[in-house]
Amino acid sequence: MQFVNRVSNNPGRARTLLALAALGIAPIAQAHYYCVATAAALQNALTQSSNGGVYNDEDNLIEVVQGTYQTGSASGNEAFHFYSTNTHSLIIAGGYSTGCASQLHVTSATVLDGRHVTGVLVLSNANGTIAVQGLTLQNGESGIPGGGLSVNYLASVNAPVHVMNNIIRNNHSSVDAGGIYVSGAGSETWLFNNLIANNDADAQYGAGYVTGYGQYNEVFANTVTANTSASHGSDPAVGGLFCGGSRRCQITNNIFWNNTNYGIYLGNGGAILEYNDYGTRGGSAPASSLGDVSVAPQFANPGNGNYRLGSGSPLRSHSPQHVSQYDLDGHAYPDQGNVDLGAYQHL
Repeated sequence: MQFVNRVSNNPGRARTLLALAALGIAPIAQAHYYCVATAAALQNALTQSSNGGVYNDEDNLIEVVQGTYQTGSASGNEAFHFYSTNTHSLIIAGGYSTGCASQLHVTSATVLDGRHVTGVLVLSNANGTIAVQGLTLQNGESGIPGGGLSVNYLASVNAPVHVMNNIIRNNHSSVDAGGIYVSGAGSETWLFNNLIANNDADAQYGAGYVTGYGQYNEVFANTVTANTSASHGSDPAVGGLFCGGSRRCQITNNIFWNNTNYGIYLGNGGAILEYNDYGTRGGSAPASSLGDVSVAPQFANPGNGNYRLGSGSPLRSHSPQHVSQYDLDGHAYPDQGNVDLGAYQHL
């Protein structure tokens, strides 16, 4: 599932084509590549890729150099933002060295920060694939769903969304979905190997909201913890993650723990749950459940934001389900044997 494959000395356009191919996208001959190292350059790349932008008629790959990027004047004192109705894709990937010569698969190295003033990253591409990888999205403050990451809010979506290897933390929405909002269609919607922690919503779903209208929603190897929400009318508060839409949710190898009332909330009855740890589950009953547990994860130091599994955690080596991928620290998943639950693997 690793969708940005680094090939040394390839020109940027060739890297864009490789990234698109790894996502299963067949791009047209035109594809545009950006290497950005400032907040202004990041917003400029998003603007040029948006409707009316010079590269809106191309597939676009934005590689973001390691560092911290604050929302503000570069984005018009609002979230970093992108809007397109074209059929072309947008890929944003963090962790790159100066000049984007190489990629470090350590998610904490590239930070987009909303400063508790704006949302962090707002993307809309109803007819083209969106992929976000390798970013820390933090300190967002938003009046729409998805204080950290909002993808396709209010769009009539017709294309996939892939959110992989991100940290989404300390964000707030005055409505639903404090951390993340994702709406996708097409082949599948991925929420893969993310830490979603310490987010808050004034309404429902402190962690976030994932809905898909394609083949299925893949929620795999995420750690969703310490997210909160307020009660909403007669409905109980849901601090965790909502997964629903017109297609089933495939939910595997996740940790949903210490969220307000429910860690995972199922929006339809077709969900398949395998090898998850959840304190509480709400919504519809799943179609099937295999290997799920409800035990304290024994995080290493949750009070200081360290949600790696401690040495005595029962969730280490708990699941036989694994793929070729990196965790949030850049550790490769083992090629054989069982893997840990959540977004971090122990060495």
